Amino acid sequence: MYGHIHRRHAAGHSRTTAGLGGHGLSRWHAHPRAQRDHHGVGRDHLVFADLRSPRTIANLEQNSAIEINVVDRCTRKGYRLKGVATVLESGALLDDLVAFDTHQGQCDAPRRTHTIVIVSVQRALPLVSLAYDRDVTADHVRTQWEAYYQHIRPQR
Repeated sequence: MYGHIHRRHAAGHSRTTAGLGGHGLSRWHAHPRAQRDHHGVGRDHLVFADLRSPRTIANLEQNSAIEINVVDRCTRKGYRLKGVATVLESGALLDDLVAFDTHQGQCDAPRRTHTIVIVSVQRALPLVSLAYDRDVTADHVRTQWEAYYQHIRPQR
């Protein structure tokens, strides 16, 4: 069900909260397995690897609630997802997902992946930028942002 999110919006940000108001904010990349049923990872799930998010993982171990914003950087449209996370620190499923990343060309996945987070998505709402308040099309917004990114990209 959420495979299209991965294909169109592979990066996102998640927010977690633990006791005493401690927050974790992580940038993540969705795992391609999120779009298929595989070893208990169903179609209503997103999967991401913890590369450098110790506070987010600590928060999820105390409180499994998570919100994820996934936004296409050029169209400024995406989704706000709310769900419950499961943190995998070891086991066959974690090994399989890391091996999949390695096979997909992320050769340092075994070294960099500390844990894998599987999110059971309970709610998905559209997220649309204020840029659309000006009555513009997605093509217009995309063209504007692509030109901006091209301008700031270093010349090779």
